[in-house]
Amino acid sequence: AAVAQGGLFGATAAAVADGSTRPSTWGAPVALTTHDEGGYPRPPLPSYPHPHPPDEEKEEAGEDEYPPVRACEIEAYLKARVRWHLLGAIAPQVHSFVVGFYSICPWWVVSIVDHAELSLLINGRKSIDVNDWAASTQYMGAYRRKGQSHKVIKWFWNVVESLSPMEQRRLLQFATGSSQPPALGFGLLTSNDGSPRRFTIESIAYSTTHYGASDRSGPFIRAHTCFNKLDLPEYLDEGQLRAAVATILALDSTGFTMD
Repeated sequence: AAVAQGGLFGATAAAVADGSTRPSTWGAPVALTTHDEGGYPRPPLPSYPHPHPPDEEKEEAGEDEYPPVRACEIEAYLKARVRWHLLGAIAPQVHSFVVGFYSICPWWVVSIVDHAELSLLINGRKSIDVNDWAASTQYMGAYRRKGQSHKVIKWFWNVVESLSPMEQRRLLQFATGSSQPPALGFGLLTSNDGSPRRFTIESIAYSTTHYGASDRSGPFIRAHTCFNKLDLPEYLDEGQLRAAVATILALDSTGFTMD
């Protein structure tokens, strides 16, 4: 696997096997633990030397010029220069990131995935599958018996499907606290503590006379983001529901109650 051979940031298999030091910005070795807490070898960072290492004598004399690059050296010099600016200049920061990342998720755990799969696990999918979202939703209150066959639920998913991808993400964030759909589908949606918790829609009575966090009635959709739950009033028609969703999107709000 790519990580087993060289880590996420390009260390070679030989470097992993050797693994007692890591190069600093200028290539000076810095001690680094060779094994993680689980006893597995820790892959070090590769070396990215500066194309023009500092000359202490020149620095003392105040000189900052280097020998001219010969024509036969141009390609090698440009490669070294680009490699330095993209990697070597930030080697200490990258090293800190790698050490922190591997302290949470050991490299041998992520060695079975490539960069695209790792990005998917961390960031989720780019698009929202509304059909999967609806099929993975559970219903409570007046919506429990009929589920997706209830007229208000039908209106709700009709409205969601008509939204743009950006609006769908904002609605998802309002409901769950995150705009990213689950990488493995809504059937594996988790709560804020990481435990599995399906998306839930519960009915509340529709009322225009009063509204409060503790009331089981009101004119607005409200969310309990810690529980992936929406309180959806029993609207009289789809137009009312569409207007309520539009209000959420216009305010760019994030739902929260003390439920």
